[in-house]
Amino acid sequence: MLTVNELVDELALFDYRPGWNLSIGVDWWEGPFLRVTATVANAFDPEKDVHLGITAYISPNDRATPGHFHRFLDWRLGRVASHEHREWLRYRGEALNDPHESGELHAV
Repeated sequence: MLTVNELVDELALFDYRPGWNLSIGVDWWEGPFLRVTATVANAFDPEKDVHLGITAYISPNDRATPGHFHRFLDWRLGRVASHEHREWLRYRGEALNDPHESGELHAV
């Protein structure tokens, strides 16, 4: 299983979106986590910015090998991108599938 230092070293080999920061932290109770921070335009008020601070705990399985961690990183960043995409995709001025609301995709 990858140690925290090994996770830090692996993460340092990746590049991601300009202005986005990826780091590894450790919670005393839950263990290692991925921290994603960025400042992005607010989809609901584009004149304002939103400061993202996302914490995703890294399971022991996702730390089993570098390849497992790589897949976790790809999956987790994909989830963040999907969330942002769903905030911005509008139909007649309203989010088609607002990630902040529960429910199904709006019928069109």
